[in-house]
Amino acid sequence: GIAMQGCPDSGFLIPGLTACIAPCRPSLLKQPNALEWIRRTSSIWSCFMVSYRMLGLLQRKNRNIRMEETIHMYLETPRMLIRNFAQSDVYDLHDILGDEETMEYCEPAYSLEKTGRFLKEFCIGRSGAVAAVQKEAQKVIGYILFHSLDDGIYEIGWFINRKYWRQGYAYEACSSIIRYAFEELNAHKIIAETIENKRSINLMEKLGMKLEGIQRSQVKDIHGCWTDLYLYGMLKKEHSGPAC
Repeated sequence: GIAMQGCPDSGFLIPGLTACIAPCRPSLLKQPNALEWIRRTSSIWSCFMVSYRMLGLLQRKNRNIRMEETIHMYLETPRMLIRNFAQSDVYDLHDILGDEETMEYCEPAYSLEKTGRFLKEFCIGRSGAVAAVQKEAQKVIGYILFHSLDDGIYEIGWFINRKYWRQGYAYEACSSIIRYAFEELNAHKIIAETIENKRSINLMEKLGMKLEGIQRSQVKDIHGCWTDLYLYGMLKKEHSGPAC
């Protein structure tokens, strides 16, 4: 399972995964007033696509994550616990991010050192993602990207430990988080993107997300080949019925 995930340095979404996405160019957003320019001149999707393309989903080092909306999450599903990451999760997370096949649509597999740094700085330090724990094994089997991009707008993505693919874990975890976002956080919209056009898209659509656009030959994959970028989203009214 791969999904729409965000890749740390390359710029990509993740699976469960399910949405790995595009290589990034963090240096471009370091230019003076770049983020302010994006806010003033871009629509939500424009800003969304620029940040994705340049930053990558996993880490998004320079992304304007709304830190004031740090989410303290603890959800339970039939087989899983969804909670904030802890530093002790480093080995379980490395089983995910250190696997070449899992990271195929994102970036080269992480070393243990890089995983530990990413866990500390992004997952914990910036509250950019949550852990999906398999209850029976008491093991983190999923990295779920989830954070606020703007008022009422949230981003979701995922990577699932390859040993647990095709067992419904990505859907179970993400559907629970989406429900929590709309019902408890009063989210207006949840967005995701992917270059992986089979499993990731199938899961996004199963979750109820709708295709909002395809950017043709927009990003390069880890092999250096240009590929399409698929943009998906879901509105609150589409999840729970009409709302103001």
